[in-house]
Amino acid sequence: MRGHLEKRHESSWTIVIEAGRDPATGKRRRIVRGFKGNKRDAEKEMIRLMHELETGMYVEPSKLTVAQWFRQWFEMQKDRLSPTTRNRYRTIIELRLIPKLGQIPLEKLRAMHLQQFYADIERERFDNKEGKLSPASVRYHHAVIHRGLAAAVKLKVLQQNVADYVEPPKILRQTVKILTNEQVTALLEDAKTTPHYAPLLLAVTTGMRRGEIYGLKWQDIDLDKGIITVSRTIVYTPQDGIIFKATKSRRGTRQITIPPITIEALRRHKEEQDKRKAICGDIYVDMDLVFDRGDGRPHHPDSITMWFRKFLRKHGISDVSFHKLRHTHASLLLNAGINPKVIQERLGHSSISVTMDIYGHLMPGMQEQAADKTEEIFGHSK
Repeated sequence: MRGHLEKRHESSWTIVIEAGRDPATGKRRRIVRGFKGNKRDAEKEMIRLMHELETGMYVEPSKLTVAQWFRQWFEMQKDRLSPTTRNRYRTIIELRLIPKLGQIPLEKLRAMHLQQFYADIERERFDNKEGKLSPASVRYHHAVIHRGLAAAVKLKVLQQNVADYVEPPKILRQTVKILTNEQVTALLEDAKTTPHYAPLLLAVTTGMRRGEIYGLKWQDIDLDKGIITVSRTIVYTPQDGIIFKATKSRRGTRQITIPPITIEALRRHKEEQDKRKAICGDIYVDMDLVFDRGDGRPHHPDSITMWFRKFLRKHGISDVSFHKLRHTHASLLLNAGINPKVIQERLGHSSISVTMDIYGHLMPGMQEQAADKTEEIFGHSK
């Protein structure tokens, strides 16, 4: 391999490297790059390029922009992603990344561009929705962008992943907001006259997610044994509409034992559903769903969220989402002294550490209990 410099203008050089023959095509390979600076720096750049060629690290200059690459990468990835993840990727790329950084040539993207981008989206969402993105959401943006750039490096479109040099915002641990026992009792009592009593009770007594509850089918429930098998969830995306998908992970597929109050509520709900089915006749689309919108078809997942928000306002409660019923279930069990391992299994967390990271602060007095137990064991030896 040989290289030489050709002077073009004052402080302007052409680097020419004879790189042998392309092993794939057999054609002569010649690298020509422009360089601005003095001769010494031009020689250093030539040596650097020759080293990259010799070690297989050289990447051909690309005219791809950030927008072009990330759209191309998304098309390569989308069939491997779940519908909800696919929709999140699309939102990040099309509504935020491309409007802000899309016109930058990919090889000229720098860490400072990404750092400023993260700061910008922390202040403004750029999707015409109210509120700000949380640090966790910004970190998710960083993860998606990092994956896209890592793919570019792997495919030799880029030489390095500049996202490696960017610090996304730290996630501050927040106290999980839950409902009190009194609030739960009052809400359930008031909900008895609504079609949403059984789903609310199920959320409080099982910790199931919204999508898991509305994805339930009667085939998943053994009312005689009091066991629910959770294996699917229902989601909505603008591109796919309402669809069913498998639970998030192997741990997400689980069996939950339900209390008699929930068994009885589900039996009554089944009786009411059967009456409605008989009245509807042929217009009822029987999908075996436990909770349907009245004609057998699935609820839009957001419908319960909107109803629940209004229902809480009626009781003077704000800033509590339907998902907080899951947190409430976990807190009730922890306060009752239930083993965290059992709680992990009921919630479908991937590990007990996830459960403890989220709910560990809801275990007041555990340090004191540990000290008391230690005293019981060793105190007599004084």
